[in-house]
Amino acid sequence: LDYLRLGLYFGRIVMYKESNIENDFFTKVNFRFDPKSLKAGVVLISEPFLNDPNFLRSVILISHYSPQDGAVGFVINRMTNQRLDETNPFVSNKSHRIYEGGPVDKDLLFCLHTDHPAIPLPQNPIIPKLYFSSDIESIIPAINSGQLDNRSVKFFSGYSGWAAGQLEQELTENTWIIGNLTRLQILRVPSFRIW
Repeated sequence: LDYLRLGLYFGRIVMYKESNIENDFFTKVNFRFDPKSLKAGVVLISEPFLNDPNFLRSVILISHYSPQDGAVGFVINRMTNQRLDETNPFVSNKSHRIYEGGPVDKDLLFCLHTDHPAIPLPQNPIIPKLYFSSDIESIIPAINSGQLDNRSVKFFSGYSGWAAGQLEQELTENTWIIGNLTRLQILRVPSFRIW
């Protein structure tokens, strides 16, 4: 903890200097900085001194990644005051809040959900038993009936996206720390505790 305080005191350059003790600490707890670690299913944790208001203290689950096409992900720790039933007249269940997935296409809704008999599953999970969908209409019956509670599905307004090479460049600048979360951590840990 003293080393971390020292790094925070001296600022970003000390905190993420390639050979410093904090990097050793983050590596030992399974965090990475290497762009070669990028793949669907990892999370990007914004470094403490990131000033971009879109990503300040954010944790982003990468749902799609390829070096040729870039990356797509969702900020999983920025819950809004808006509920799903306020955006869709066919939703009667008032318990589902919407998260701010990122600054791109904020008028579109997406979701992450578990494998559930009431939901048609996409072919491949992002991580075991966690799926991405943009077909909100197909899961509305399961939401209205209470089969899908807010511990099984998370809704997002917009997404975060990077062109080919852009995220890799940000990683070399130490903008992000790469880590992993489980399905239950992504869906059930309160937003304010994730970062």
